[in-house]
Amino acid sequence: MLGRKRPSLAIVCALLLSSSLNAEVKVLKNFTLIDGTGRSPVAESAMIVNDGRITWIGRTAALKAPAGAEIVDLTGKFVMPGIINLHGHIGNTVDLTQDGKFYTRKSIEENLHTYATYGVTAVQSMGTDQDLIYQVRSEQRAGRPSVARVYTAGQGFVFKDGYGGLAGVTPSYSRVEEIEPVVARLAGKKADLVKLWLDDELGALPKMPPEMTRAIIDSARKHGLRTATHIFYLEDARRVVEQGAAGLAHIVRDKPVDQALIDSMKKKGVWQMAATLSREASIFA
Repeated sequence: MLGRKRPSLAIVCALLLSSSLNAEVKVLKNFTLIDGTGRSPVAESAMIVNDGRITWIGRTAALKAPAGAEIVDLTGKFVMPGIINLHGHIGNTVDLTQDGKFYTRKSIEENLHTYATYGVTAVQSMGTDQDLIYQVRSEQRAGRPSVARVYTAGQGFVFKDGYGGLAGVTPSYSRVEEIEPVVARLAGKKADLVKLWLDDELGALPKMPPEMTRAIIDSARKHGLRTATHIFYLEDARRVVEQGAAGLAHIVRDKPVDQALIDSMKKKGVWQMAATLSREASIFA
């Protein structure tokens, strides 16, 4: 069943993305709508897309197609809101090898095209980008992209000799005094987010100390940026939430999450990135 549904979603995404490249009006009809609210799927649905925007959605029976619109019959297909990937790493991987030398416009665009094919319409790239990403993002925002929209944390913060980032791409830091100028540069490039890694690879590597996580979070806030923290341990999650982190990248994996952390996150509006990565398999390792 999954193998049959994916092409359906890909067809719908392609139709919507192609309509964004032209001023013409498209009418999609006879599909089953999954609207993302939790309501039951609605069969025999229709929508009107004008210049890349959905301007009407309802039952096919109530459809009034504009004159001259292209009519697309999606019988047997499903339409749902675009998926947003909050935690990805764009452009560095070929097959099973991750290396900064692969980071090219071609690899970035291929990744974003693949995401769009599977119904992912926006991707947050989390701290292993090179400066080319800002040009790609600017070009997207100046028009209507035909691939997934990209958001970037630029290059994240890794503690010296510690865990995280991508060798040869992500710098490492050991002193609080280094933080402010780097965050200022990220703000100048209009990064969408600041990323830091707070992990010791199960005790094998040094971990970023509390004064550095605080310096990064405080500096980011000063420059109008939010911080997402790669965490592993419950204790670290509690601390960065109290320090003002906006989001947690990965779930807590050394202990069950307690109510105190949940309450603190809710009180401060901290969000949890649901990273669908193999790393999550190490929960309670």
